Amino acid sequence: MEAEAIIMYTNKYLPLFSTESGYLTPLGILTAAALIGVFTVIQVIGVNVFGKVNTAITIWKFIIPTATVILLITLYLHPGNFTAYGGFAPLGWAAVFTALIPPSGIIWAYEGFRQALEYAGEARNPRRDVPMALVLSIILVAILYMALEIAFIGGIDWSKIYLPNSKGQYAIPIKPGDWSDLINSNWAGSPFYSELYTSGIIVLVLWATILLIDAWISPAGTMGVYIGTTARSLYGLSRQGYYPSIFGNLHERFQTPWFSFLITYLIAVLFLLPFPTWYQIVSISTTATIINYLAGGPALVILRRTAPNVDRPYKAPRCHY
Repeated sequence: MEAEAIIMYTNKYLPLFSTESGYLTPLGILTAAALIGVFTVIQVIGVNVFGKVNTAITIWKFIIPTATVILLITLYLHPGNFTAYGGFAPLGWAAVFTALIPPSGIIWAYEGFRQALEYAGEARNPRRDVPMALVLSIILVAILYMALEIAFIGGIDWSKIYLPNSKGQYAIPIKPGDWSDLINSNWAGSPFYSELYTSGIIVLVLWATILLIDAWISPAGTMGVYIGTTARSLYGLSRQGYYPSIFGNLHERFQTPWFSFLITYLIAVLFLLPFPTWYQIVSISTTATIINYLAGGPALVILRRTAPNVDRPYKAPRCHY
């Protein structure tokens, strides 16, 4: 997903890797596979270095969206977008709840809290750090995403958005207020960049260039983290006896589960083939994740009953099992 996000934004200044609506070309798929490969190698040979770099990337990932919100709201706000074209929730409350189901990708936006659990075993004070990381990650991300949505909706100029004609050229003006058709427009591949660049305001146009840089840095940081946690999960399942022992083999020099990283890479590349667009792969990934989450509650209850005396650095309050 993150590799596809990078490729989609790259297309804005090098239109070789994807269509304007975000579908990867064969060259785009190969490039995305190469990007995943680079970060897989980095995780294998330099996981400690990546951990330090990722801290700086995380700070960057909060600064850039926050600045984008401030710039759009102060320099390019169209208040009428919140009252015209049907007003608040123009498609009704059904659409609001539909946006929360897995295929929409909304839930996927909040999945970052899982990484605190993946790395909880290395926390110095898990009783304090784990709940703090979980709660703060969800609250801060919720605030940031709501602010981004307000800024984006307020910055839409319908006269600068186009839909494809029969030849695939974006030449048909979109109907003002047609929110559902934005996904098919020339803004779909890079919505915030398109909004800033077409504003005609010099500050916002220049900031759009910063977003192109951010479109590499932010997804790259997330991609590196997820590659590491995926391989880590395979390694853990091997150590517990659920997967073959080869998944738990460590590289002699780097002491990282090299085979688990290799399998992670192959699976990631395979997902690029049937889902050559960010929107499709987010849908299937989020659906699979929700199914996975369904096992969490029963697993907690069973572990409390079958292993009550196991030392647990962190125990959820008011958990009576």
